[in-house]
Amino acid sequence: MTVWMSSDQHFSHENIIKYCDRPYNNIDEMNTDIIEKYCEIVKEDDIVFFLGDITIKRNTSFKPILSEVIKNMPGQKHLILGNHDLYFNKSDFTKSEFYLEDCGFLSVNRKISTSEYILTHNPADFTSEEIESGKILIHGHVHLHNNERIRGQMIDCGVDGNNFYPISIDEINQLMK
Repeated sequence: MTVWMSSDQHFSHENIIKYCDRPYNNIDEMNTDIIEKYCEIVKEDDIVFFLGDITIKRNTSFKPILSEVIKNMPGQKHLILGNHDLYFNKSDFTKSEFYLEDCGFLSVNRKISTSEYILTHNPADFTSEEIESGKILIHGHVHLHNNERIRGQMIDCGVDGNNFYPISIDEINQLMK
């Protein structure tokens, strides 16, 4: 079993190709490549943390498409909500039935803290105490590329900095040494 981190897939977000200089001609090519790379390395018994922004789509007609994509991706999936993950009750983010029931995520959170790591979408969400804790701070949101993705004890696990693959916690530990 491997633990993986990933974020900022932005499935079906056409403008992200231009904004982040992604090497794709269109969203179908981007979606297919990100899904294929994920499925190439993630196994069914692996644990995967999606650190937000799986899509930017807000319309209800896209929900069944996203649900089908996520459900068919292997792994025991957990979601850290990003600023574009809007299919939940805004007055109570814990009401995330769509992500839990339709997409098959096992949990939906804003932030997760363990003895070694803190996971969140936006690095601005790290408190000064968390930054001083000595833990590895894993995030997404900023779409950093390979040579920029590590800053101090923070690492961006977004697909843009990982050749559009998830990154394993073992690789994160090696990079952060």
